[in-house]
Amino acid sequence: DPALVHDFYNRCRRELPTVAPSPAHEGLAALDLTRPGELLVITRNIDDLHERASARAVIHTHGELLKARCTICTRVSDWFDDLGAADQCPVCGNLGHLRPHIVWVGEAPLRLDTAYAALATCRQFLSVGNAGGGEPGRSFLAEAKRAGARTIEFAREPSPLSPEFDDCIYGPLAETVPEWVRQAIAAR
Repeated sequence: DPALVHDFYNRCRRELPTVAPSPAHEGLAALDLTRPGELLVITRNIDDLHERASARAVIHTHGELLKARCTICTRVSDWFDDLGAADQCPVCGNLGHLRPHIVWVGEAPLRLDTAYAALATCRQFLSVGNAGGGEPGRSFLAEAKRAGARTIEFAREPSPLSPEFDDCIYGPLAETVPEWVRQAIAAR
């Protein structure tokens, strides 16, 4: 039901400006700003909270709410307004072939090649809020461990993957992530 799908994502897009980045988003962004080129955020979230917190290197493996993709030319464009079945692609001009730039069930996550290339050489891997331990998080952890990275889990409570990590930090992410970032920046 395309109308129902468009309505759902349009409501999410309209509500997005009312949500602010959390202290965890801001902490990771601070790490990115103080250690340029050392942080890559790989997220399944489709919001822009990492970017609004000032993180510069972000990969959205499940797409982005504020973008639309043309099913004809496959180009992705910024899209901030409601999206409908009759909208025109700003790149190729075709009508009625835009969809939210979101990975749906059965579709492959985006930019995994870039994520795995970074994981193959990472020195430290942080898993923040991946409580389910599903894919691709499980594979990301395995790749980081193969690279010899120190692995740290940030979660409210132990997850099925907790035994696989070198360190686990439990509690509210809005508290634990910024505190860890403060310590990491001070230790440098």
